[in-house]
Amino acid sequence: MNFNERLLLTVTENQAPNKNKNEQWLEGEAPDRTEIDLNEPPEEKINEPISTNNQWLEPQNKLPEVDLEVEKTPVKLSLLDLLYGILFSPVKTYRRVAELPPVGTTILLVLSLNLVLAIMGTFSTDTEFARMNPDLMGPRVRAAIETAAPAMAMIGFIFNVLIWFFYSALLHLIADFFGGKGRAVTTFTVYGLASLPALVLIPFNGLELISNSNIISTLSIIMSIAVLIWGIVLLTLGLREVHQFSTGRALAVVVTPWVAGFVILVLITILLIGFLSSLAPQIQQFSNF
Repeated sequence: MNFNERLLLTVTENQAPNKNKNEQWLEGEAPDRTEIDLNEPPEEKINEPISTNNQWLEPQNKLPEVDLEVEKTPVKLSLLDLLYGILFSPVKTYRRVAELPPVGTTILLVLSLNLVLAIMGTFSTDTEFARMNPDLMGPRVRAAIETAAPAMAMIGFIFNVLIWFFYSALLHLIADFFGGKGRAVTTFTVYGLASLPALVLIPFNGLELISNSNIISTLSIIMSIAVLIWGIVLLTLGLREVHQFSTGRALAVVVTPWVAGFVILVLITILLIGFLSSLAPQIQQFSNF
């Protein structure tokens, strides 16, 4: 075979048609894996992490998380719930008071309570005075006391209301000094609700009007002391829940005005005694004339 025949044979082999993929499978030959069928859509991989530079990234097609928690709206306490809660479940009730202070209901309760006690005090003033000073109790004195009793009761009623306003403002100022977070109107409400144990005194005052027994008078005094302690405990718990600090700080807020008042009273007494002592020689010289 000469050179021209070999060249013709080589060209003929190179121009032979390539086998398609089906013919390769039929003849037992594996097709080229690098071939891509453009007619088939690529498989979508959803929610699979992607690796970039050895760091796994979260998929971007996740659904956003929905917060299903619903904010609770505070419910206003009714009159009966407030009365029962303060007397028998004060901590839970004061927590609800801190969320939504029932100012109007508290004012109604406190004013009504003080008015009832003032009216009962009008009829019991002469009886109490006669018990304390039996020798001085004559017809004229009794008539004078009965005449002055309504005015004294009204003055006491107004005084208690003014004390409520000013003392609650003082408590709020001290609570703020101790790091309290409550509002002034809530402190005002707490102080008013702490006086509700005085409801217990109404039956005893009524018994005193009916009977002059010493046993009832003694029980009334004991109940007055118990009501005072009960009110201090309620005021401490209320300030603790409203201003969100410890029980010790709440008790310190309650005690501070009393301690400060006692210290001021002692200082005034010492100054008064010193002033009178300095005037003693002059008074003695004046008496010699």
